[in-house]
Amino acid sequence: MDKILGSFEEKSPGQKILITLGISLLLIVFLAASYIFTTPKQNNTEQPSTSEAQIPQTSSFPVNNPASQKNKTYTSPYFSVSYPSSYSYQEGQVEGDSQSFSLLLKPAVTNQEKPVIEFQIYGPGLASQSAIESVFTALNYKKSNATVSGITAVMYKGSVPSGNLTLSEEAVVFTYLNRVYKVQLTYTGKEDTGLENIFSSVVSAIKLPSGF
Repeated sequence: MDKILGSFEEKSPGQKILITLGISLLLIVFLAASYIFTTPKQNNTEQPSTSEAQIPQTSSFPVNNPASQKNKTYTSPYFSVSYPSSYSYQEGQVEGDSQSFSLLLKPAVTNQEKPVIEFQIYGPGLASQSAIESVFTALNYKKSNATVSGITAVMYKGSVPSGNLTLSEEAVVFTYLNRVYKVQLTYTGKEDTGLENIFSSVVSAIKLPSGF
């Protein structure tokens, strides 16, 4: 080392400058090479953050799901109607009226609300529309006008206490070909917009025959 320093001291000023520049250049080249070969390459593909990658994106409601929008169609001599595919039906008669017809629509899997949509078609001359309406009037149900398959009808809506529960009802009453029709939604609990929308869809889907 002393020999190298001594040799350097013996050099002329010009040679010292050239030697210094050469050493500096070698150091710069060495540092640049070290940086290139030791620095990891970066992937230009943008990765989602941990919070974005781990949190699933969910939707509370089905959007444009054809399976959830399918309806079934029921047909009888007195009417035909489309109803939700998740509902089942049961045919029968109005008690005490052998010429009557009734149909119950209810969810295949019932819950605590137990919604039921009931169709009652009374035999000719065995019930009057005013008599049926008087029941809802006595309960102080709200009355409004409606139309069913082009026929003028009356709609009633209200609720009454039933034990510890509230019984909510909505009904449409009209007369067609000498028969009184009553279509009624009944469920327990306070006003349920979802159930009432289903009822409105069912009523709007009713089609009446030209004759019996």
